[in-house]
Amino acid sequence: MEVLAGPPEYGNIAVASAALRACVLKLTQGLTGTGVYAAHVPIFARIGSGGPETQADTIAELYWDIYTKREGAEHPYDIR
Repeated sequence: MEVLAGPPEYGNIAVASAALRACVLKLTQGLTGTGVYAAHVPIFARIGSGGPETQADTIAELYWDIYTKREGAEHPYDIR
């Protein structure tokens, strides 16, 4: 999934990010039918560093939308 390929300067956290993603995706499978929801939301932005799409309020709205819809286990937020 190309959207999950971050810039080279973040290569040092790639293994941890991959492990977190795998953990959340397996957790989501195990939670099916329990009423509990988990999702992986990688954020490809420096929060607060640019336009409105990088502001905490905008990202909070994204999280709220994901939580209320509860559709899918993976929601990358990419402003690149």
